[in-house]
Amino acid sequence: SGSRVRGHGEFLEITEVPGGYQSKLRVTIEIYGQEKPACVVDTISRYYV
Repeated sequence: SGSRVRGHGEFLEITEVPGGYQSKLRVTIEIYGQEKPACVVDTISRYYV
Protein backbone atom coordinates (compact mmCIF):
# COMPACT_ATOMS: atom_id res chain seq x y z
CA SER A 1 0.00 0.00 0.00
CA GLY A 2 1.22 3.48 -0.80
CA SER A 3 3.45 2.44 -3.71
CA ARG A 4 3.47 4.39 -6.95
CA VAL A 5 2.37 2.28 -9.89
CA ARG A 6 2.10 2.84 -13.60
CA GLY A 7 0.73 0.81 -16.45
CA HIS A 8 1.13 0.85 -20.18
CA GLY A 9 -0.12 -1.13 -23.14
CA GLU A 10 1.55 -2.22 -26.35
CA PHE A 11 -0.24 -3.61 -29.40
CA LEU A 12 1.56 -6.78 -30.44
CA GLU A 13 -0.57 -7.60 -33.46
CA ILE A 14 -3.72 -6.48 -35.27
CA THR A 15 -5.21 -8.87 -37.81
CA GLU A 16 -8.31 -8.91 -39.95
CA VAL A 17 -10.84 -11.65 -39.14
CA PRO A 18 -14.18 -12.37 -40.83
CA GLY A 19 -16.44 -9.43 -39.96
CA GLY A 20 -13.86 -7.35 -38.09
CA TYR A 21 -10.43 -7.25 -36.48
CA GLN A 22 -8.53 -9.03 -33.72
CA SER A 23 -5.92 -7.34 -31.57
CA LYS A 24 -3.30 -8.71 -29.22
CA LEU A 25 -2.34 -6.25 -26.49
CA ARG A 26 0.31 -6.59 -23.79
CA VAL A 27 -0.42 -4.65 -20.59
CA THR A 28 2.45 -4.14 -18.13
CA ILE A 29 1.97 -2.88 -14.56
CA GLU A 30 5.11 -1.58 -12.84
CA ILE A 31 5.84 -0.52 -9.27
CA TYR A 32 8.23 2.41 -8.83
CA GLY A 33 11.64 1.25 -7.60
CA GLN A 34 11.12 -2.43 -8.44
CA GLU A 35 13.29 -4.13 -11.04
CA LYS A 36 10.60 -6.52 -12.35
CA PRO A 37 7.05 -5.67 -13.44
CA ALA A 38 4.31 -6.47 -10.94
CA CYS A 39 2.11 -7.93 -13.67
CA VAL A 40 2.26 -8.62 -17.42
CA VAL A 41 -0.94 -9.62 -19.22
CA ASP A 42 -1.51 -10.48 -22.89
CA THR A 43 -5.11 -9.93 -24.02
CA ILE A 44 -6.90 -10.87 -27.21
CA SER A 45 -9.90 -8.77 -28.28
CA ARG A 46 -12.17 -8.88 -31.30
CA TYR A 47 -13.89 -5.87 -32.81
CA TYR A 48 -16.76 -6.45 -35.22
CA VAL A 49 -17.82 -3.79 -37.70
